[in-house]
Amino acid sequence: MLKLLAPSLLKLRLVFPLKKRPNINGSPFFFVFGSGRNGSTLLNRLLNTHSSIFLPTEQYFLTALFYRYVFYNHLSDEQLGAKMLALVRTTRLSTWESAKLPSAMMEPLPDLEGIVDSIFRAYGELPADAVWGDTTPVNVSSATLIKRFCPSSKAIFLVRDGRDVVASYQRNQLAFDHLPTFSSQVKFWVESMKTLRKWEGPKLIIYYEDLVQDPQRVLSKVYHFLGLDDQSGKWEQYAEHLSEPFFELDQHQNVRESPNVDSIGKWVTDLSAEQKAICQVKMGKLLQDHGYKVEA
Repeated sequence: MLKLLAPSLLKLRLVFPLKKRPNINGSPFFFVFGSGRNGSTLLNRLLNTHSSIFLPTEQYFLTALFYRYVFYNHLSDEQLGAKMLALVRTTRLSTWESAKLPSAMMEPLPDLEGIVDSIFRAYGELPADAVWGDTTPVNVSSATLIKRFCPSSKAIFLVRDGRDVVASYQRNQLAFDHLPTFSSQVKFWVESMKTLRKWEGPKLIIYYEDLVQDPQRVLSKVYHFLGLDDQSGKWEQYAEHLSEPFFELDQHQNVRESPNVDSIGKWVTDLSAEQKAICQVKMGKLLQDHGYKVEA
């Protein structure tokens, strides 16, 4: 029940001002938003070939971190910092290596953007001029919070044909218990696309289909968007960044192969007639808006 009430309680709490904490202007950072099953893991590894970019594997503590910061904002820096650090170190909320997690929060405790920035920088042991990013798919549901509390961040929206997205979820059903039904998978894609429309601020839209067909051109666009030198020619080195256990999971086996176009359009044979009809009704307009062909 409390989980269901949390969004409403958060809105109510945000009616009142939060305690002022210092803003620390660090180097730029960015979030990759999307529906999942859209190449986010591949993009993560490709971008990690750049010498100035760090993207860790997926973490699931960010939304909870925002809630904790807001609800416990009245506490002292030491108390709030301890609560937030305890959350980050909860193993079920991350695929990160626990030994690399920060052992203490910054002093004095900065605002939420500074806290998030410090956690990622500490985990990656990053120099001041490095850029970090995050590609965790579920974070699309918290994009509004991210924009509010991390206003310096940039957004990259990774878009894939929604029918291929849900077909991929269906093939990997056991790995995604947070989306247990076909309807929930369709809804998650639709909601992620609506988030793209709502985002106010710097954003770049890239398409999965372009990513697998021409990785170098897509990476060049991303680096330009992030204001970094173009190292897109290094993209084939991405296989060197697949040593972590996270990439041994069944749902990530395709990322161990070179990007290819075989995954484009598989929905045509993988989805049933009933499933295609649902996609037509629920996704049709959004698919058309992004240049995907749908039945008249």
